[in-house]
Amino acid sequence: MRHDAALLDELGGYLIEIRRLVEVAGKVDSRRPVTIKRRQSKRKSFSRLPANWRDVMAGRMRKPNRVAFLTECLTGCRPEELRRGIVIKLTTNDLGLIVKDPAKKGQSHGFTYSLGDETLVTLLVDLLKDDFDASGRFTVTIESPKTYSQCVKEAAIREFGEIAKDISAYSLHHAAASDFKASGMSQDEISIALGHTWGETKNSDGSYSQGRGASALRPKAVEGTKRVKNGPKHSPAPQSVKSKSSTAPKPSKARPKPSPFDAST
Repeated sequence: MRHDAALLDELGGYLIEIRRLVEVAGKVDSRRPVTIKRRQSKRKSFSRLPANWRDVMAGRMRKPNRVAFLTECLTGCRPEELRRGIVIKLTTNDLGLIVKDPAKKGQSHGFTYSLGDETLVTLLVDLLKDDFDASGRFTVTIESPKTYSQCVKEAAIREFGEIAKDISAYSLHHAAASDFKASGMSQDEISIALGHTWGETKNSDGSYSQGRGASALRPKAVEGTKRVKNGPKHSPAPQSVKSKSSTAPKPSKARPKPSPFDAST
């Protein structure tokens, strides 16, 4: 079963790459020679590193970069989302992390981890134990995604040498995605955790075979304000013929339900 899932996941990545190449081919002049440079995949940037590479790097980085690093490890958030701020909520038994959608106002997704279940969770809580406010909250931010990503890259090279030369902040996003896929989370849960609206787009992030298996990150709960849509993302909507004399009322738009992960609560 694990082998089949890994194979399907890899095939999904190849199909996305083929679609990109077809789109490129359709935009160029066929009379001119075209050289398509293969993109360096962050999905495979950590394939030669030890399974605990994130734990090792977290122990070597300095605060506040270490706080941002651990937060990205646990959520798979992108550097731009870190710049906008990730809200952390500490309770008696759990740690919650809320990621705001940078493109859509008022939308977010969040994670709940049980205290003590993950090394990365323990490291983050210990690091922030004196920084939480009276309600148990702390907001993680970075000033520059570019500078932060460069710090991650330099720390990886210092620790692991040349085999880590392709590591960047986006590698943490793909590493988290790989763990989510290998941990047994449902397809909708994975899409929500990665901030995706369409279920099929999760194939572009991480790889089942690169997850840490039994030791993969597995949040206690994942929830978001977005509802995951399944099916082809770019397929045209079916067209219906409307009669001019039709008096059928237009369906009303339902308001989205508030999420318990909403940063305003």
